[in-house]
Amino acid sequence: NSDEPIVARIVGEFRGFGAGRSYTLDNGQVWKQIDDASLVGARKTDPSVRLTPSIVGNAWFMAIDGVAVGLAAFFRLQESRSEETTAHAATESPLQAYLALMREPRLVGYALAGALNGATLFTYIASSPDLLIKTYGIAPAAFGWLFGLNAVGIIGSNQVNRLLLRRWTPDQVLARSSLISVGVAVMLIIAAVTGIGERWSVLPLLLMLLSTYGFLGGNTMAGALNVDPRRAGAISALM
Repeated sequence: NSDEPIVARIVGEFRGFGAGRSYTLDNGQVWKQIDDASLVGARKTDPSVRLTPSIVGNAWFMAIDGVAVGLAAFFRLQESRSEETTAHAATESPLQAYLALMREPRLVGYALAGALNGATLFTYIASSPDLLIKTYGIAPAAFGWLFGLNAVGIIGSNQVNRLLLRRWTPDQVLARSSLISVGVAVMLIIAAVTGIGERWSVLPLLLMLLSTYGFLGGNTMAGALNVDPRRAGAISALM
């Protein structure tokens, strides 16, 4: 049906729109631009393209993946910063903002809590094949299931955290989850060093510890951003 949109890719490099330009698609079609629409500075290799027929007439409209979103954001997305934040940002350099934030004890606490808990997650991701397959003899075919189970724990804790925030503040959830995280970490160290229970103690404790990421990750960021809302951008970079 000629009225159905066409989804394909432009062959080669896309360098923007311009009157008279031709665009070769990977389905063998060649389209020529007849209007005066222009877009300079855009460069994408083999971008996705969608051609949609007009409601009236025989014209077709072309949208390039990423370019359409970028144009919409440029022309339609409104500035969300307040005038106070904009004025304050003009009075200091990024380095001055970072130095001022590092003198905030609360921010340092949030950053350390988030960083240490995050380090636990990424250490597990990097070392899990050796731990599960080589140390505990888990079959490679079963490795993915155990790895996925820990992912379920992280995703599930994020959902529980969302429900808890309906009743408590991020700081209240963070205070309790931090204590739980430290307590589980201590038990995990003891189990790993002494070998008590081996995989049957280490792996459940590891699941519990990784699941605390769902409570600490978002709440440390939320708490940090509230320390100094005028420097929210710099805080995001530090965190």
